[in-house]
Amino acid sequence: MHLPSLLLAAGSASVVLSQPLTRLSQRSSKLQFVGINESGPEFGEANIPGTYGTDYTWPDLSTISTFVNKGMNTFRVNFLMERLVPNEMTGSLDAAYLGNLTETVNGITKLGAYAIIVPHNYGRYNGEIITSTEDFAAFWKTVAAEYKDNDKVIFDTNNEFHDESSTLVAQLNQAAITAIRSAGATSQYITIEGNAYTGAWTWTTTQGTDGKTNGETMGSLTDTVEDKLIYQMHQYLDSVRIPLPPLPITRS
Repeated sequence: MHLPSLLLAAGSASVVLSQPLTRLSQRSSKLQFVGINESGPEFGEANIPGTYGTDYTWPDLSTISTFVNKGMNTFRVNFLMERLVPNEMTGSLDAAYLGNLTETVNGITKLGAYAIIVPHNYGRYNGEIITSTEDFAAFWKTVAAEYKDNDKVIFDTNNEFHDESSTLVAQLNQAAITAIRSAGATSQYITIEGNAYTGAWTWTTTQGTDGKTNGETMGSLTDTVEDKLIYQMHQYLDSVRIPLPPLPITRS
């Protein structure tokens, strides 16, 4: 199991960005992954499928190139499940939305950086909590098959599950892991998120609707690929200039 610097980078991102960009290379030497969220494809979620350029947009690759040149190596690309696989999770990919996602992913990875692709759905599909592990697995098998040959892609199972059963969240994560590997994506990292918005402070303190915490349910996840599973935790900090201590990288 791999518990590396991504969860640490997520917590320090706003502070890192408030510091001069010339210092990013110094900090990135201490972190395996350092980068930013790329929002836009998940905008306009109240209007599905929505109109490209009106309801949502895609990241600017020239801006990403600038950040890569300043020392960043990881870009988290948010998208909506309902736009990528419309109507039902077991359905087919939308060609236009997939094309834009792939263009973004290829643009990032050709720069030598990692592209984290993440459904920004909070554990919901069409506004309803995802309860079918089979459907969730089908979704991820379909998506992973598109990127199974790009080892710079990182699969993030879902953004910030919340207000649901922690046992279910663990089951959904396991279904996604298994499906991604069964699609032939065996060289990529997978990052999983917990319940309660996967807040770092909640893992042992906040119970889901089943009365269990992430700490009680998420530890049993398994991956057939060694050292490619990352537990992602979110820690939001104010964007202020404060000195940061060295950030440890924990592996086991």
